[in-house]
Amino acid sequence: MKKSIIKTKDRKKIDEDPFYQTCSLFGWFGHECEGRITKEHALIHQGRKIQELWAIIPLCAKYHSVDEFQDNGLLNKELNMWVALNRATDKELFDRKGIDYIHQRDYLNEKYGPWYSKADSEIIY
Repeated sequence: MKKSIIKTKDRKKIDEDPFYQTCSLFGWFGHECEGRITKEHALIHQGRKIQELWAIIPLCAKYHSVDEFQDNGLLNKELNMWVALNRATDKELFDRKGIDYIHQRDYLNEKYGPWYSKADSEIIY
């Protein structure tokens, strides 16, 4: 798969959005963040990474398995998909033909509960 590059206009939005400053798994399931905050393309559709902002999530390097954490086995695509699908609207999910992303989100929410950013309720220093 080719390396994915986030569009300049989307990169600017990401850089200005406080959501992207904290790992999206912060506070979930005993997750202990380490390293820089990276951007994870959580979903692949028809062989391509989805480039919508809802599908690009912030993830610490440790749980993205990059940098000094390369190949540590902590990358969990299912959890990353769970975060992304909960960030999307029903319309955004429905517009993706070929995969029932609403059903996938419902399945993951039954398994893990509905995702929300726990960082919003925490003070991070």
